This record gives sequence, structure tokens and C-alpha cells, in this order.
Amino acid sequence: MTRYHRNANRYRIIFLFLKSSQICFAASIPLVSLMAPTAVQPIVNGILGALIVIVEGFQGAFEFQRYWIRYRLGGLSLDGEKRLFDAKAGPYKEAPDRTVLLAERVDTIIRETQSGWLSLTERITGIRRDEAGPT
Repeated sequence: MTRYHRNANRYRIIFLFLKSSQICFAASIPLVSLMAPTAVQPIVNGILGALIVIVEGFQGAFEFQRYWIRYRLGGLSLDGEKRLFDAKAGPYKEAPDRTVLLAERVDTIIRETQSGWLSLTERITGIRRDEAGPT
């Protein structure tokens, strides 16, 4: 569970850093334009505009926000199962073997999370898992 939360935080920080950078670059363009005209002003504005496009490209290609959300949801789901198990509540209240039920439910959560990552990765790379060959 800790791995899920740690990875969620990592992807959240990356996403927020890139988004904040993009906003700062965009806000800088009008400020540079208001400065006294110089020969470098168009160059600086061009560089800032290119940086905005590059940052947006990284966000679109790597989809940090989606990974952040997937990891967070997976971690929260696992935390919920642990709380239910510890409290002997929900499906664990009357289960004949609570440990086996926990293992099955945790396995289901992990499989759902992994299948989401696989489909996201396939969409990003354009390579389907069955086309990738042996791993």
C-alpha cells in the first residue's frame, strides 16, 4: 500500500511541477512583451512559447496526472480493504476464512489497477502487449 501512495505522490509532484512551469512560462510572455523593445525580446518570447509546447507535450505523452490518480485510487482501495479486514466488517464479517477473502479481494484490486496501467501504456506507446513479443 505504501508503494501506491509513494508513487501517487511522485506523479502528483511531477504533474504539478510541469503544470506550474507551463503557467509561469505563459504568464511571462506578456511581461516580456511589455519590457522596452530589444532585439532579444522576440527570441525570449519564442523560447517561452516553445517551452510551453514542450511541457504540454510531456504531459500529453506521459500522462502523469492519470498515473497519479490510478496510484491514488489503488492505494485508497487497498487501505479500505485493510480497514474492513481489521474491523471484521463488510464482506469479512461472516466470511469463513477472512484471510483467503482478503487475498482474493486484494488480488482483484491489483489486477484492475494493472489492467488500467496496461491499457494506458498501450494507448501511449501504440504497442499492444500481445504485439510486443516475449518479455
